[in-house]
Amino acid sequence: MTTTTLILAGRERAIAEPVFKQLRRIIQAYGKLADPACSDAEKIEAVKIILVCLLDESINIKRLAGDELGALLQAIPDICGLKPVSPGSKNTGTDWGGIYAYLSAYFGWTYDYIDNYMTLSRLNEYQGYLKKHPPTHELVAAYLGYEYQDKQSGNGFLAAIAAQVKSKQALS
Repeated sequence: MTTTTLILAGRERAIAEPVFKQLRRIIQAYGKLADPACSDAEKIEAVKIILVCLLDESINIKRLAGDELGALLQAIPDICGLKPVSPGSKNTGTDWGGIYAYLSAYFGWTYDYIDNYMTLSRLNEYQGYLKKHPPTHELVAAYLGYEYQDKQSGNGFLAAIAAQVKSKQALS
């Protein structure tokens, strides 16, 4: 697990990379800091949420020096394992449900396990393995020629599979 060391409230602190449960809250709070419509009180609350998620202890924001808070806010993407978003690119948000469902289906993990143990750096480490060794259900779908179509009904899918199986049998 990746750790970053920062000075906060005059003390050096090791900050571990947040797990998904924390990361979702950090991303939401960090987004509020960038929102010009948020009040100062909402931004202070967002910083408190970020601090609680990153540290094992609470820190009074008033004890943080301006440069310490600035360094923390600039370091958040690195601490969390996030990639910078390029200007002009559309951020459609993270499909957390899709990530959790995929990891749950692939590894048999519960959502609680993923929530409390998975980090972005761990997910990135798994991606190479997942590409080299796709799960059986993906291999079977590829073999049968299944391609996802939005709003596809179950009956249409079954009919398409049956047609493809028949065509493969006819070729044999």
